[in-house]
Amino acid sequence: MIRTITIIGLIIAVWLPLVDYAVFRPRRKALGEASRIRGFEGLVYIGFLLAVALMALSSFGMILIGQSMHRWMLILHMSVAPIFATCLTVLALMWAEQSQFRPADSAGGTTAGSPGQRFHCGEKFAFWVTVLAGFLTISTAMLLMMSWFGSSAQWKLLNLHRLSALLLLIAAVSHGARILLGRSASSKSAG
Repeated sequence: MIRTITIIGLIIAVWLPLVDYAVFRPRRKALGEASRIRGFEGLVYIGFLLAVALMALSSFGMILIGQSMHRWMLILHMSVAPIFATCLTVLALMWAEQSQFRPADSAGGTTAGSPGQRFHCGEKFAFWVTVLAGFLTISTAMLLMMSWFGSSAQWKLLNLHRLSALLLLIAAVSHGARILLGRSASSKSAG
């Protein structure tokens, strides 16, 4: 069952950015130079995406071939986990204010396309899903290491960990594609 859900989730993770790129990106207005990711912020974001990719490879890759995570894949997964957790926390702190859903005339005073706005609504939504699913993934992993739960509860935690990680992967791939591919060239000249 988890293998089928993983396959469906990976298909969605690839399909969403492709649809966004083909359908929505050409109509999306550019937000200006303020929306570019540079320096330390870019380094943290690339580290986060790389950590997500390595953890997905080590976990979902093993599920796809019908095995449980063990040996080098488990070592890779556990070695990258602190980098993932650190980068996710730093991104949540850096981008939380800029990813708020608020009206254009509220305290921020920014409107779509103005220099103060960094992210479109879809990017904000993907960011918050990534943060929430990421912290749920981290929490379930930590709870799995405790001896507080019996076998049945640990299997439920493991399945919750896998499902939240799959949701995290879908949201992170979608967000990463929107951020790294940028805006279309026609929209940059328009706004």
